[in-house]
Amino acid sequence: MRRSFEYGLAFTLFMAGRYDAAITAAERALTNKHNHPIALEVVAMSHALSDRIEAAQQAMEKLRAVCPDVTIRPEPQAVYF
Repeated sequence: MRRSFEYGLAFTLFMAGRYDAAITAAERALTNKHNHPIALEVVAMSHALSDRIEAAQQAMEKLRAVCPDVTIRPEPQAVYF
């Protein structure tokens, strides 16, 4: 149950534009499950929107290892979370 809360908190913080807090919450969630796609996506998107491109790229590499077809930009036939 706590894991679900942590993923939800990370996503909520991201949607509120609180990117640093979203990264912290998502990374805390990732300590429980290292390859959770939603948490990895929150980390990638939060870094990207905070202009930390290298960190965003590293997070996307981890995300693509779990979900090879995922993207954070609109593309036809892409997998979205």
